[in-house]
Amino acid sequence: TVVGWKINIEDSEGNVVSTPVLSFTYRNPYEGMTEYMSFPITTIPSENAVYKIVIDGATWEVYNASGGLEATGTSENFWNIVNSTGADIRVYNDSWKELYFFIEGWDYYKHKATIWVNLTAGSSELNIMYGIPNATPSTYNDPSKVFMFFKDFEDGTTQGLTVTAGQFNAVQVANDLDPTSQYVLEQQDTANMNRRAYWTAGINGSFVIEWQFKHAGSGTGAISVALKSGDAGYRFSLEEDGGRAIWKINSWSNAELSVLASTTGTLSTAWLNAKIIYNNGQMTLDIGGITVSTTDTSVNPPFDIGVWCGCLLYTS
Repeated sequence: TVVGWKINIEDSEGNVVSTPVLSFTYRNPYEGMTEYMSFPITTIPSENAVYKIVIDGATWEVYNASGGLEATGTSENFWNIVNSTGADIRVYNDSWKELYFFIEGWDYYKHKATIWVNLTAGSSELNIMYGIPNATPSTYNDPSKVFMFFKDFEDGTTQGLTVTAGQFNAVQVANDLDPTSQYVLEQQDTANMNRRAYWTAGINGSFVIEWQFKHAGSGTGAISVALKSGDAGYRFSLEEDGGRAIWKINSWSNAELSVLASTTGTLSTAWLNAKIIYNNGQMTLDIGGITVSTTDTSVNPPFDIGVWCGCLLYTS
């Protein structure tokens, strides 16, 4: 679109001495986008918040910053129109301001994807645009601008992990839940049964932590993610005992563990999604769709994030 103005320049007696034309070319930032999905936000955030969009076939689900289901929708033609790599994905708020986002687990052939969005404060709508076959990836697809804490090991390192016992390395392992992932964190010490490491994170307030992991060993063992505050904190674990799985929330202080809540399930060696929700002292652990909850408040933020295992661990 070309926009221009015709301007008359007059002398002191009112005679036109010049009539220049000023113009500029305006390019519609949505030009070429043929489709978009729009979701109303009823839990309007008072500050920037991370929302999660899960796409499974034609079904879309939007989860708010507390992990609750915010909105749903369907698109029968999304996978027929979108770029096969997701490079044409763009995300906007209700004012059509472009938002930072991160695409995780993009699987064009299985029609599955997860999109994380840094939704701006006061937004009442979340819009996802797509439909340019030859698009280049957006610079707004940047996890560092979405999450307060993010580790994907795709640079082949443990990304600042402090190891207090055992040996952890970033290795190339296939992740069935995320075909775009190349590297995972692996615990490689088979002699030490109390392997621990952590990242300095300083997470405060209410938050949600999500990760993917695989129990790849045999025999009795445990895989845990921990919230660490000094010499105390919480451990969220999948433990193997006699061929069955036990999901637990533990508290610990000075290396002494106490079980706060637990439930049992079927042991799996497949990749699993896991999630911790922490809100005003209430904690919920979800591993592979199995939920464990507690209301213990004995240890409070800020928290560092740790990994703690007594068996072979992959985590991503």
